[in-house]
Amino acid sequence: MLILLLMTLRIITRLAFVVPDHEPPLNAFERLVSTSVHHLLYIALIVMPLLGWAATASGGFPVEFFHWHLPGLIGEREQLSEQLFMWHERLGWAILGLVVLHVAGAMFHWKIKRDNVMKRMSLFD
Repeated sequence: MLILLLMTLRIITRLAFVVPDHEPPLNAFERLVSTSVHHLLYIALIVMPLLGWAATASGGFPVEFFHWHLPGLIGEREQLSEQLFMWHERLGWAILGLVVLHVAGAMFHWKIKRDNVMKRMSLFD
């Protein structure tokens, strides 16, 4: 649930602030891969907690966020819960793969291309 809250805040800040241009610009392939990985991470990090919430609720378990009890999104259905937990696990592995791609891309730009991508990502100049 914390990831869902943080991703909601991240999307709000992403829409509220201007994203700086790449200097020098990325080539078409780099732009496609970068945009795809970022969008897939955003989608996965929103869907993952929703799947967990639905799987937990459909398994008949309480859904808790710190001291709050959240409403079950769906009624108790054991078979559905098993399927949702399976997809929750698969999505976890997909997120891991996307994070590896993201870090590999960052390392490529930092150590091999030595362009300004890491500086662009940094909070510090």
